[in-house]
Order: sequence, then C-alpha cells, then structure tokens
Amino acid sequence: MSKAVMKSVPPRQCKQIASGECTMLLSKTKPKTDTPFKCYIYCIRPTNDDNLVQTMYGYDIFSTSTYFHIGNSNCKVIGEFVCDKVNEFNVFENGAVQYWSCYDLENSCLDYNEIAKYIGNNKKGYAWTISQLKIYAEPKELSEFFVIKQNDFISNCDNCPHGNGFDKHSKICDFCLGQRRYMTRPPQSWCYVEELEE
Repeated sequence: MSKAVMKSVPPRQCKQIASGECTMLLSKTKPKTDTPFKCYIYCIRPTNDDNLVQTMYGYDIFSTSTYFHIGNSNCKVIGEFVCDKVNEFNVFENGAVQYWSCYDLENSCLDYNEIAKYIGNNKKGYAWTISQLKIYAEPKELSEFFVIKQNDFISNCDNCPHGNGFDKHSKICDFCLGQRRYMTRPPQSWCYVEELEE
C-alpha cells in the first residue's frame, strides 16, 4: 500500500489533459510528499462555463489509448499521472503573475488572468507537472479508492507504535486498517488516497 494523491479537475481541463494539450495542473497548495508521486484525475461535475465549452468543442475526449465521452465521465476518476516536479509561483497584489521559477505556466491551458483569478491576488500557487499520463479505458468510481488522512497514514506497520494485530498480506496492523475508509465524496481540491494495485 502506497500513498498517492487525487485531484479534482474540471471537465474542460480533463479533455485538455487527455489530448496532451495540458501538461501542468495548478493548485493553491501542494502535497507534503516528495516528488515523484502518483496523482489520480477526478473529473468534477461541469459548471455552466464547462457546458459552454462542451457545446463549442464537443464532449469527446481523445487519447492514444482510449476514447470516451466526458458526459459519461463526470464524477469519476478518468486517469492517472506521475507528478515529477512541483514549482512555486506568486501572484502579485495587482494580479500580475510572477513566474520566473515556472516559466511554462501556459502549459496549464489557462491564461494569466485565469491563473490570477484562481490563485488569488497576493497569493502563492503551485504548478504540478504531468508525466506518464494514463487515461483509463473505463473511468473508475470514487468508491474504488481509500482516502487516508495525512497524519494517520502508515505505509508499513513493521515498526508501528500501535502493534495490535498484524495482517501479513497487507503488512498493516489492525489499528491502521481501521483508519482506512472508502471515498464517498470528491476532494475539494486534492486529497491523499491509497494507490490502487495494478
């Protein structure tokens, strides 16, 4: 069992990620974990703006490995990628984006006004680089994932302080197994999840 991340992504960006156009996701925060880490892509319910985009460009997502309709993929996990780099950037008080440490922000498929509006004036943002993208042939349900709390997660209980019972297959003690719970709601932005077994 390994720790991964799940990030909520609007349908328009899901389409851009699947097509290879979007190679960077922006966030107001970042995971407290080293890179590289695996990230699952959760396609959120479309907003009115997304509906306009879908009307203009169609619902279909194309990739090299699969094809499916965004309309059937809302509120599901459509794929995964490896985040091999997270860069910080700042938005000034006047809304200008300071990007010398992250010069390729346009790979997020957002213009600088959209970036500033999302991150907020006088705030710090984080750019997650997308690599080793895999779009699922069949989107996965949220209930297939276990959510984990950052402070409760122990990946291997060989030296676990709780020490009450031990499952040899998962290498997790009874206490830590009790901390695991299936996901019932999507992350507001992102959350820690258990990595799915292949």
